[in-house]
Amino acid sequence: MHLRGAAAAELANGANLAVVGEEVLQFTRAEYIAPRTFRLSGLWRGRGGTEYAVAGHGADEDFVLLDNALLPVLETGAQTVPPAFAAIGRGDADAVIAEAPSDIRAFEPFSPVHMRADWSGADNLQISWVRRSRSGTAWRDHVDVPLGEESECYSVVMMSDADQILLRADVDAPRIAIDPAMIQSARMQGVADVQVTVRQKGQFTVSRPTYLSVPL
Repeated sequence: MHLRGAAAAELANGANLAVVGEEVLQFTRAEYIAPRTFRLSGLWRGRGGTEYAVAGHGADEDFVLLDNALLPVLETGAQTVPPAFAAIGRGDADAVIAEAPSDIRAFEPFSPVHMRADWSGADNLQISWVRRSRSGTAWRDHVDVPLGEESECYSVVMMSDADQILLRADVDAPRIAIDPAMIQSARMQGVADVQVTVRQKGQFTVSRPTYLSVPL
């Protein structure tokens, strides 16, 4: 029940990983200020795709320090049912069974990042982004992180500044070229800005959305 600091290189290897509320974070310094009370600083925020939970923390949230102790037990791969644990004591006729809690968020892809809009000419627009993977976050040997899904697919929605859906499409690459005729039509309707939303589709659910506002 005692926390310690860690160098940045240790954090890069997974040290001092914790859940606070719904946010996963890491910390470089842990200052002991009272029994069972520490002041954490040097924070690495929004780890493991939890950047959505960075804001809105409150008092008395749960704090859980994470390590690899249970990984061999809890590794489920493509398992669709929650794992169960059995315990039996000496003289017991039957084991006591307990199911581990199941949360669909464990199968949720990380939301895309680094969305950008590229114009080539007045009406040719391409939206691109960078995918992330819940199966591996380290960039080893200059090879992209594993997909972590059965197939690569993204849901793209483009809306006008009046909340009119202008485009809804699924694509199998981290980019989409917008039809120039659609851009011209939107301008003729007086649309000044559009919002593009991208979600990565996983085997069981979709990621949280990533947004990009694009002036026309």
